[in-house]
Amino acid sequence: MMCTITGLLWVFQAEPVQEIPKAPIPAKDQVLKDVLDSLATKCLHASTNPQQKRKLEDVLKKLEFLYDKLRSHSVSNNCK
Repeated sequence: MMCTITGLLWVFQAEPVQEIPKAPIPAKDQVLKDVLDSLATKCLHASTNPQQKRKLEDVLKKLEFLYDKLRSHSVSNNCK
């Protein structure tokens, strides 16, 4: 993080964050990911209500959390 003084203001410039590449989804779970992504995309494109779009964006965040759990093999077989 860089810090400079401009008059009496401090200006902070954040350094760019490097995104860490994610591991691939296991092959046995890839079909699940494909279906859920397809449904979420169709719903997002069909929605015209801003509130519904926000809800769908929240669902997409939760799906990413699920995918991270699938990548790390943190989901038990009873849940699949």
